[in-house]
Formats: sequence, structure tokens, C-alpha cells
Amino acid sequence: MSIPARLEDVERVGITGLSGEQVRAARQQGRTYKLVARGSDSGLRVAPIPLPSDHFLARLGRKQMGVIYYTDIYGTLMTAIEEPTPLPSAATMLRDILDVYSSVVSPNRIDV
Repeated sequence: MSIPARLEDVERVGITGLSGEQVRAARQQGRTYKLVARGSDSGLRVAPIPLPSDHFLARLGRKQMGVIYYTDIYGTLMTAIEEPTPLPSAATMLRDILDVYSSVVSPNRIDV
């Protein structure tokens, strides 16, 4: 999407605002709450969303992560990974921190 964004540009809502009653009510309606990050032309948002139980992301286990891409040429693409340990996420976060740091130290650098 090539949207230049800073953390303060992302609307963030955590799961701590969900009550047990909300989770139970969603489950009774056949829905599952998942923390979903969305990006579109209208902005970036991360929030818990109640998804239908047959939704691709709702079917993922607690050690899985998924991504759905909506494309104009290929339609909808979905992918999931199994992440039994936090190591891949930690490595990704470290890479992101280094990228942010290097863009501040050398903002005119061009990656090849």
C-alpha cells in the first residue's frame, strides 16, 4: 500500500476493553473475537473484531497468524503460518526497530 505511517497514525484498541460477557455473547452467536489489523485507503486500525466462526481468521489457533489480501487482479488471497514459539515475531520486531533506527540515522539511505 506504500502508506507512510507512524504509530500515532494507527488507531489501536486492545482486548482489555472486552468483557467476559461480550466474549460469551459472541460465542453464543457463533462468533470468535480476534485481534485484527486492517489497512485501507481510509486508514490503519488494530482492534478486536467478532468474526463468524467459519471466517478464515476465526479458524486459526492460538499459535497461528493469518493474513488476507484483497487484490484487484487475483481476488482474495489468504495465508497462515504456524508460530509455535515467539522467536519469529521477536526477530521481526527487532528488524523493524533496526529499520526505524537506520531511517532516523540515515534518512536518505536507499536500500538496494
